[in-house]
Amino acid sequence: MIVRSVVLGQRAGTVAPSDQIVFGGIGIGSRGQHDLSKLLNFNQARFVAVCDVRNERREAVKSMVDQKYGNHDCRMCDDQYTLLARQDIDAVLIATGDRWHTPLAILAAQHGKDVYCEKPCSMSMEESWALADAFRRYNRIYQAGCQRRNGANFELCKELLKTGALGKLHTLYANVGPAVNWPPVPSRDWLAAEELPPPGARRGSLARTCALASLQLRICAGRMAQLLRFSWRRHSRMGLAHRGPVPMGSGI
Repeated sequence: MIVRSVVLGQRAGTVAPSDQIVFGGIGIGSRGQHDLSKLLNFNQARFVAVCDVRNERREAVKSMVDQKYGNHDCRMCDDQYTLLARQDIDAVLIATGDRWHTPLAILAAQHGKDVYCEKPCSMSMEESWALADAFRRYNRIYQAGCQRRNGANFELCKELLKTGALGKLHTLYANVGPAVNWPPVPSRDWLAAEELPPPGARRGSLARTCALASLQLRICAGRMAQLLRFSWRRHSRMGLAHRGPVPMGSGI
C-alpha cells in the first residue's frame, strides 16, 4: 500500500527529513555566508553545524541558521574533526582560506562526506590530482563553486565558440584582476601517495582516524616554510588554501 506523505502529517511542499541532505560548514566567513544563504533556501538540504576558529563567525552563522529554521539547533565547534565525526552529516560546505580547500576536502571525503567547496579547488595541479584521486578512492561527490565554468553567460560564450558564431578565434586574454602580481607557487613535494583503504573499511574507524592525523602532519610540515613567506589573503585562481598565519577553520 502506498500512503501519501500528507496522510502521515507531512505538510504539502515540504521534504521529508529522510530525503534531505544534511550539511555542516567549515570556515564560514563572508563568502561562505553568501553560499549558506543560498543553501538555506534549498528545501532538499538542511544545515546543522558550523566549524570555525573565530567565535564571532560561529555565532553569526548559528544566528543565521537558527533564524531561518525557527529553532536553536545549529551546533558550533572549533575543530573540524568534531564536525566531520558526526554520522548524521552527509556533506560539508567548505569556505576557508584558499590554502585549506584541498586538505579539508580530502579529510571530508575520508570521513565519508560529500563536499561543496569554494573556489579555487587547489593551489597547484598536484593538489588537484590528489583531490580528484581522493574522491574517486572514497566514492564521494565533490563540487566546486566555479561560476566561470557553469554561469549562463560563460555557457553562452562556449556555445558561440563551438558553433563558429564568433568566427576564427586567434587570441585569448586572461587576467586575475588589476595590479595583481603573485609569486610562483612553490613545489608540492609534501603530497605523498596514500595507501588504499582496506576493503570494507568503515568511516570513523581508528585506522582512518590515524590516517587522517598522519595526513594532517604531512600537510602542516610541508607548508610551514611557504606560509611564513606568503600572506594567507593572497588568492590563487590555480588552487586552494591551507594552514598558516590564519588557522585552518577560519573562513574568508
